[in-house]
Amino acid sequence: MYQETFQNSQGEVTQSGGAGFGDNTFKPSSSISRQDMMVLTARALKAAGKPSAGSGNLAPYSDAATISTYAVDSVTSLVGSGIVNGKGGKIAPTESLTRAEAAVILSRIWATH
Repeated sequence: MYQETFQNSQGEVTQSGGAGFGDNTFKPSSSISRQDMMVLTARALKAAGKPSAGSGNLAPYSDAATISTYAVDSVTSLVGSGIVNGKGGKIAPTESLTRAEAAVILSRIWATH
């Protein structure tokens, strides 16, 4: 069921600026980095007409300079809106997102939007 659903929607996701890669692939079996999830989350909120209104300060995060250029605006917005708080004083942009972290992001979206 998952595979069929994915195949039916893969084109929609990559065409809408979802979570595709620079080579126009989706890589559904790959893990997702924290910064890529933040980009995907910010884009999904915008597409749903509920963009994150925050403008956060990344200075308190010791690894802010390691956030990829394409992700800075999304990370800043989600930090500013309180959807993302970092972990242990870091954003940890290249670490894989855990299931627990994904659940927290979803919970915060539901609470604030």
